[in-house]
Amino acid sequence: MAKIAVIADDLTGANATGILLKGKGFTAATVMDTEALDGYAPRYDVLSATTNSRSMSAERAYKSVKCLIEQFKAIEGIKLFCKRIDTTLRGNIGAEIDAALDALGHRYTAVVVPAYPLSGRVCAGGYVLVDNMPLQQTDVASDPKTPVSSSKVADIISKQSRRMVVNIGLDQVMAGQECLCDAINNIGAGGIVVIDATMQNHIDVIANACCQSVLPIMPVDPGPFSAAMAAALCKEEGKATHMLLIVGSVSELTRRQVDTASRNLAIPWIAIDVPLLLSPNRDAEMQRVFVEVGRAFRRHPIVGIATAMQAAQIVRVEDMQAASAVINKALADITLSLLNDDRLSIKALYTSGGDVTAAICAAVGADSIELKGEALPLATYGRLIGGEFAGLPLITKGGLVGGDDAIIKCIEYLRKVADDG
Repeated sequence: MAKIAVIADDLTGANATGILLKGKGFTAATVMDTEALDGYAPRYDVLSATTNSRSMSAERAYKSVKCLIEQFKAIEGIKLFCKRIDTTLRGNIGAEIDAALDALGHRYTAVVVPAYPLSGRVCAGGYVLVDNMPLQQTDVASDPKTPVSSSKVADIISKQSRRMVVNIGLDQVMAGQECLCDAINNIGAGGIVVIDATMQNHIDVIANACCQSVLPIMPVDPGPFSAAMAAALCKEEGKATHMLLIVGSVSELTRRQVDTASRNLAIPWIAIDVPLLLSPNRDAEMQRVFVEVGRAFRRHPIVGIATAMQAAQIVRVEDMQAASAVINKALADITLSLLNDDRLSIKALYTSGGDVTAAICAAVGADSIELKGEALPLATYGRLIGGEFAGLPLITKGGLVGGDDAIIKCIEYLRKVADDG
C-alpha cells in the first residue's frame, strides 16, 4: 500500500529518488499517467511522478505541482510527501515548494537538504558545492534553459518563493538530532528550512530529527534525504508515539493556549460542536469527531480535541452543570474509543480541566493516578493506575493554569518522560 509520494520536476529525478527508496526496502514505481495513481497505490510503497515542470514558467510549475499533490492526497495512507529537486538547483524550486506547502496545508514545513555526498554535492554554510567547486562556477551557470547564478540555497529559493527561508548550519547538525529537532520546532510551521550536510551521516541525523519533530515535514532534496527520512519514519512508526490532547475548559486563556500550540507546533485541533452534543444527534457528532481525529493521526503525531476554539463557539445553556456532565462524558467516551483503536497507538494523554480528567479516568477504568512529576506549576505528570490502560502517561492541567505556551511546554515534557519508567 502506498505510503510515500515523490513529486519530481522531471522523469530522471522521479526515477532517481524512487530507486534510492527501493534501496531502503520499499517497493517503488514511477507512474507516467498521474490520473492512474490510485490504481498503483495498493501495489507499491512508493509512487513517484513528475510534473515535467523544470523549464516551465513559475506560474505553470506552481499549478502543476499543486495539482499533483492534490492527486496524491486523495490516496488514503500516504504519510510522506517528498519534493524532489535537481542536484544543481535548476528549475522552479521556490515556486514548487510554495505549491506543495499550499496543497498540504499551513501546518507543513519544507526542509531542504540539497546534498548528495556520493555524487559530490554538499551544502556548507548554506552554499552548495559540486566537487568542491561553488555551484555558480560550474557548467550549470550557463545552462541554456534554467541557468543558476548563485551558490547560496536560501537566495535561490527566496527569489522564487513568498515564504520565509531559514538556514540551519552544520554546527547544529553536528550537535545531534535532539538539538536539531529543537531548532526545527522553534522555527515553526509553514516555512522553508535549508539545512547543511556534507556527508551521509549528517543527512541521517537530519532525517531522524525531522521524524522526531512535532511539525509535519516535507523533505525537499535530490533523493538521499527523502530516502533517509522514509526509513527513519517507518522506524518511528514502530515506536508508536501518538499523543492525544483533550481540552474541556472554555476559558479565554485556554483558547490562547490552543491557538499557540496550533500555530507553533502544527497541531490539528478537532472542535466539538457543543449544540449537537447536547441534542439528539449526540452520537453522530461523537462519531464525526472520532473519525476526524483518526484521520488527523494519519498525518500528525499529536492531535487535539477541544470544546471551544473561539469565543463565539461558547454555548450558553440554562443548566450548565448538566450540560458540562454531558460534554465531559462525551469527551471521555471519544477518548476511550480512540485508545481502543490499535491503528492509532496513542501512547500519551494531555487533559485540560479537572472534570474532563475525572471523566476520562472513569471511562478507561483507572482508579488512581501515580504522580511522577510536574510539567509546570499546577500541571501534573503521572501514569494511570488500574484499568486496561494502566501505566499510560498523562499530564493534567487546570483551565486557568500557565501562560499562552503552557500546552507546548506540557507536550515537550511528555515527549521527554513518556518513555521513562
